[in-house]
Amino acid sequence: MKKPLLAFFIVLSLSLSGCVIYLLAKRDRARQQEHTRDAGSSNHAGDNRTRSTDASASSGSRTSRTRPASNLSGPSIDLQEARRLLNEFKKKDSDLINQAEFAAELIIKLCQSGNTSDAWEFIEPVRGQMRYMQLHEFFIHADLDRDELIARLSQPEFDAGVQRGLQGYLLRYKASDFLKEMNSPDITPLTAKLNRSPEELVYWAMESVRTDYYGRRELEKNIPEESIVRDFLDTVSTLRSEGKLDRNHFQQILVMSHIDDFERWDIARKHLGNPGDRTDPMIDHMIGKMMMADPPRGMNAVLAEPSSATTGAVASALRSW
Repeated sequence: MKKPLLAFFIVLSLSLSGCVIYLLAKRDRARQQEHTRDAGSSNHAGDNRTRSTDASASSGSRTSRTRPASNLSGPSIDLQEARRLLNEFKKKDSDLINQAEFAAELIIKLCQSGNTSDAWEFIEPVRGQMRYMQLHEFFIHADLDRDELIARLSQPEFDAGVQRGLQGYLLRYKASDFLKEMNSPDITPLTAKLNRSPEELVYWAMESVRTDYYGRRELEKNIPEESIVRDFLDTVSTLRSEGKLDRNHFQQILVMSHIDDFERWDIARKHLGNPGDRTDPMIDHMIGKMMMADPPRGMNAVLAEPSSATTGAVASALRSW
């Protein structure tokens, strides 16, 4: 009786050992593949940045906004020069998005040159991507006082572009002041034109800030100071605590924000509460990012608080390991 029992335990031990070895090998292969993909993405991004410095390179190909900006590092420009530069660019590049991006960069350059009136006149009169992008940059960079900016935003002919113009104006403020300004008596008639609920307006405001901050980081252009980004994350967390930002929108902002994977989870578990026995794709994504970065630390993070150590969260962590 003892020999069959001993044989059974030997077979069982060998089977378990085999499973462990297989899982570890599978995990290592997954990490190696991820590392290879990351390296490839990094090299590709580096190549793109190098290519983007050639102002007259490809014709009609989609490029980064860093390319038009590199064209405009020279002396000040006026309205006539801006029109000449845009016409030349259109001859070299037929892509309408690239043309719109370049025209928006010219608005910035005109404002930086002290030619705000020229920048206003240079805005494309026909509705479309170019006009909306120019409005966005004008209301960020124009050297005008608050009353003048709001007066221009309030003109009836700008109703169709009020979202981009208002977005640009509000980006003059840091995130913690963004909503206060948005709710001021002379701004609320403009936000009413957006036809959004109060909660949707809050999400629109914070997503506008996130897109601006992290977009500039990705382009390595006018990168916001860390204190400004920290103010944004604190503001988003406060809005969630106050119930002004719903769970889904809060998660979307966190997932799309390029912050440390473990800091993201720390913010999430504090403000999302107990996810229950199941997790949703965004929670799975957050856990997966931690497990790819550092599996033991990731598991410890999931188990750190009773509120987050649920069946669903632990299962998600194990799947990612």
